[in-house]
Amino acid sequence: MKEIEERPESDPQGQSILEMVLRSGGKPVAVSMAMDALMAGIDTTSNSTAIALYYLSTNEDAQQKVFEEVSKIVPNKTDHLPENYLNSIPYLKACIKESQR
Repeated sequence: MKEIEERPESDPQGQSILEMVLRSGGKPVAVSMAMDALMAGIDTTSNSTAIALYYLSTNEDAQQKVFEEVSKIVPNKTDHLPENYLNSIPYLKACIKESQR
């Protein structure tokens, strides 16, 4: 925010939303908007996760396939996910996409 406040005002089309809000509404409005955006993201993520878990819980075959797929890339409960793990879980990704449909 300090960077934006110290920068000279530029063309409105080149400004980020945060920059426009800071310049027009001030810090309280910008903080409120940032908090709303974070909470909306958390809310959406938790709902999407809950729905995907619900559908997996009602389909034992899919649940088993996901378990086997994840167990291949994380064999021990204490292991961390590898960096490129998204390439190794196509079935889980498909399940999540299907649950959002």
